[in-house]
Amino acid sequence: MKIYEDHRKMAAEYLQVKTEMAELRNYKAQLQEQLSKGEEAQASQDEANFAQLQSEKEALMAFKEKLAEQLAMIEAAQAQTGSGESAHSTGSGEGWVVVGDSHQGGGPAAGGEDQ
Repeated sequence: MKIYEDHRKMAAEYLQVKTEMAELRNYKAQLQEQLSKGEEAQASQDEANFAQLQSEKEALMAFKEKLAEQLAMIEAAQAQTGSGESAHSTGSGEGWVVVGDSHQGGGPAAGGEDQ
């Protein structure tokens, strides 16, 4: 009789283990499915982020080129006008230029007298 009782207990344990294994396999499949969906979503998000950053980079490069052109134009203009402003130079050697008042602001006239 003891052998029969042991057999029944072992058969019940076997069925319980088989059931648990089936449930764990199903759970594993669900997790793998969620993981693959998450990776796909992450990949599409990464692609969108890359496209945005690429566009931003191109815009910044174009802006940099415009600024470089403007700087070259300013430097060329300063080089051309630099020789003509020698009469207005302070003579300090620091590259500073003194520009006289053009009398447009309604300020006092030359000589300190009011008109």
